[in-house]
Amino acid sequence: MDIETEKNQSTPEIATEIAASSDQMFEWQGPDFEKKERGKNWYWIAGISAATLIIISIIFKNYLGALVFFLFTAIFYFENKKQPKIYNFQISPNGIAIGSRHYKFNELESFWIFNEPPTLSLESKNTLTPYIKIPLGNQEPLQVREFLLKFLLEKEQEEGLTDIIVKKLKL
Repeated sequence: MDIETEKNQSTPEIATEIAASSDQMFEWQGPDFEKKERGKNWYWIAGISAATLIIISIIFKNYLGALVFFLFTAIFYFENKKQPKIYNFQISPNGIAIGSRHYKFNELESFWIFNEPPTLSLESKNTLTPYIKIPLGNQEPLQVREFLLKFLLEKEQEEGLTDIIVKKLKL
């Protein structure tokens, strides 16, 4: 048997194995961040707090501090005006895709699913982005969990202090 014939005979088996293993896949669309609903009082308190910090910094001749508070306030204002981008999310036997970025399972350490709101948290091997959070949208968390257990270790994660502060202050 020549090499070409041997190659053609083995290809259908490989294709069948790939098709059988990739029949389960999760796909959905969702925003890259949750837009927080804030009342008028929240904006009044934030504005007065920022103005107070800037004025106190100027009174104490801490001009750099005043500049930092002003820049922080301006950045927060403009970031707050941004609308969330809609991304395509996909979980398959090949890995996890967020928009055009694809994470192979060997790039990830573990996963955890938070309940409120349903969010998939992936622990990455990359030190610059140690955690990747994906809103699960209308996906069933238990089905996603069962699927991911085939490829990744499930490791409980605690919400970080920053996450808790952001939620409480609606930042």
